[in-house]
Amino acid sequence: MDVVSRRKSAESLTVRKQRATKTRIAAAAA
Repeated sequence: MDVVSRRKSAESLTVRKQRATKTRIAAAAA
């Protein structure tokens, strides 16, 4: 359980980073 939750939090962190980068790129393009 602990490992799964840890992996999930890491995944969400990566997703959040990717989303922020995408938003930044979109803002720069616009």
